[in-house]
Amino acid sequence: MKLSRFKKNNCFNFIRTTKNNYKRLNSKPFYFTFIFFLFLNFLIAAKPLNPESKTSNKISNNKQHIFYLQYKEVEFSPLNITVKIKNKDIKFIKEPKFKGKTLLKGLLTIGKLEKNFIPFVWDKSDKKLYLDLNHNLDLTDDSNGVFSGEDTYGTQIFSSIHIPMDLDGTQINNLVDIKFLYYIDKSNEGCVFNIYSIWDSEIELQEKKWHLAVVDNLDGILDSKDIFVIRPIEDHDKPFQYDYSTDNFHILNNFFFNEQAYNLLFEFEEIEKIIRLKSIFTETTPPLGQLKLTGSLIKRLYLNGDYRVILNSPNPIVNIPIGNYKREIVLLQNGDSPIQASGNFQEEITITKEKPSILEIGGPLQNSVSVDSRNYYSSVNHYNNYLNINYLLVGVGNKKYDLINQDREKPPHLTIYSNNKMILSRDFEYG
Repeated sequence: MKLSRFKKNNCFNFIRTTKNNYKRLNSKPFYFTFIFFLFLNFLIAAKPLNPESKTSNKISNNKQHIFYLQYKEVEFSPLNITVKIKNKDIKFIKEPKFKGKTLLKGLLTIGKLEKNFIPFVWDKSDKKLYLDLNHNLDLTDDSNGVFSGEDTYGTQIFSSIHIPMDLDGTQINNLVDIKFLYYIDKSNEGCVFNIYSIWDSEIELQEKKWHLAVVDNLDGILDSKDIFVIRPIEDHDKPFQYDYSTDNFHILNNFFFNEQAYNLLFEFEEIEKIIRLKSIFTETTPPLGQLKLTGSLIKRLYLNGDYRVILNSPNPIVNIPIGNYKREIVLLQNGDSPIQASGNFQEEITITKEKPSILEIGGPLQNSVSVDSRNYYSSVNHYNNYLNINYLLVGVGNKKYDLINQDREKPPHLTIYSNNKMILSRDFEYG
């Protein structure tokens, strides 16, 4: 438990939403002649539109929603990245006296800018990591550059490390754990960074409050390699991790949320020596097509394709941007019931203007089991035709779902009868 990482902040800041306001011109008969000639002059002066200049994604009156996200360190790691190691023959001007005999030297290639690469030495035997944070090739003058590690599951991990990153003069520190594979050889070309830094805020969008969070992969460029989270505000304290859930996904500029399309833009901005992440949602009007959902109980549906689509409690027929979608993730819940189920499917769907597309997804859900026979061996006994019974939760289209946040102390129970006589009563085991 790394409590030092956690800076709980319930004070989210919704900064502003900019909208264009229009006033209607009420013409009076007295001004009719003047307005007519003014309009005629406009038609003469205006240039004709280029008929070949077409776009399928028009900006609707440049209506923008701007939010500022603040830096926060959390207890959970929402994103893990692999950092390559280069220049293993690096020469340091000054080094401490290493106690171990097995050393790994090189550059941690963090991000895309060489100025952010960090020279290091990992002393595996002594469980020490030396970082040259000031980039002067002197490992003895970095007061906060020496870390002690722990062995765990074939790796050596160094915790609570702040990695500095320079973005055009803007300095950002990210909290990470660094994990090295315990076995060192020529194939050990990288290490793993567990990131514990996010940028987040409470925002107001579509007349509701949401939790918006972004996780950078330490290159300072917010793109498809980074995580974007938008979820109900009541979930803002819940941990999340990129795992194809309905809460988060990799950033894509084209985003469709409930009934509105947006173009997303993220950029770091420093105001009065405070760094924030500026998030711009620009409303767009792409062509839409119909999607029919045959199931029920859908609390949240996520589609991944030409657009990132999130639908909250969707109707049986919804309109979404036309295009191709290849992954569907769904969260099912019956009203306010604490029991939830999720499904992750790879089914290609094409949305067109011409006719509705159909997606078999959702409830009602049915409890079921699968049975297969196999031989079972143990050090003591050998059973032939051993029955293996698995619990299944099945929805429409025979699609299978998983219970989430289930109470493992109260697992599903199976009872088998033969001629009204119970021959088996047993709980399922988790795994």
